[in-house]
Amino acid sequence: QKVARSVVQPFQRAKLNFATLGQKERCTGDPARRLGEEFLYQDLAGSNVATLQASKVRKIVTPCPHCLNTLAREYPALGGHFEVFHHSELLAQLVDEGRLKPAAASAERVALHDPCYLARAHDDVHSLRRVLAPLGPNLKELPRHGKKRRAAAPAGDACISTNRPPNGSPKAAPTRSFKRA
Repeated sequence: QKVARSVVQPFQRAKLNFATLGQKERCTGDPARRLGEEFLYQDLAGSNVATLQASKVRKIVTPCPHCLNTLAREYPALGGHFEVFHHSELLAQLVDEGRLKPAAASAERVALHDPCYLARAHDDVHSLRRVLAPLGPNLKELPRHGKKRRAAAPAGDACISTNRPPNGSPKAAPTRSFKRA
């Protein structure tokens, strides 16, 4: 809910006409599908499509790149045909229109990590930069950024390392396998 509130606040400042699903909002099912739980994905996605259609939703804004991908690319197979945007795309549009002022420059250094599904799958490496541009020289690009960025973690962040040796070397870390119950 913290993320949702932080996304809603600039929309309110820009006097954007929007609504949320509130208690009706459920996970898109992306993590379940990526981890092989297709039945759970179908249940969540089917329920979401029905809720969104009943609410007469046409456009969806999400702060999650994985949800963006699922809603835009996978929900149409279930009858969920919506215009879907990442919140950074809408924020950049509001800044461009003058309806929202970007944050003032900060003394803090900020490293920008391009979300994989935003940069690679949806070809958007510009929206985040347009919103964060006022940070000027304090906005730092990682060595591999944009479409050449490294993935944060495979399999929906399902890789878990339980014991890291003192030197922190991932090659020396013991691996652990997890079996399905």
